[in-house]
Amino acid sequence: MLHKLSLFFCMGLVATSLVAYRSQADPMEAIRYVDIQRCLLEWQDLQDQSNAISDHYRSLSENLNQAYSELKGKKADLETLDSQSTEYGERSFALKIEEETLRARIEWTQGNYGQEQTALLERGVRHIQEVVAQLGAKEGYSAIMMEPGPLQPLSNKFTAKDSLSEMNSRWVLWSNPDYDLTDQVLLLLNQK
Repeated sequence: MLHKLSLFFCMGLVATSLVAYRSQADPMEAIRYVDIQRCLLEWQDLQDQSNAISDHYRSLSENLNQAYSELKGKKADLETLDSQSTEYGERSFALKIEEETLRARIEWTQGNYGQEQTALLERGVRHIQEVVAQLGAKEGYSAIMMEPGPLQPLSNKFTAKDSLSEMNSRWVLWSNPDYDLTDQVLLLLNQK
């Protein structure tokens, strides 16, 4: 009887350990994915900041376009003067300086606009990474990877070689949509 009881006990232990082992999640199941592009597009605060930058530089651009129109008018007025006169020479010189200054302001505006948008994008990606890391640590995931986007369609500019090169640079070629955490990440991003 004791022998049977010991045997049942051992079998119970083995069965329990097998069930416990089977119920443990496969490590691959603890890998999740986030669509970074979607986070950037649907994160409202980031979009608001991007729109504010665009609005500011759009206003500057409109002012520069107005200044350029006025400069064209001044050049037309200059043509009514005698090209040999002192007044023509002075006004021509002043307009040349004004035109160079305006060109420099346009280049500065375009460069700064690009730099501010790039800096915002870098801050956004860094913050998304922080939120993803916090979520992963909290939920105990093994890893959270970037959702692979679709390959660029073949065109005159994007060749099969480009497509192969892009595919070779990817860590993930497919992900299970059930493991997508993008909505949870967006919820966290939009709370702040």
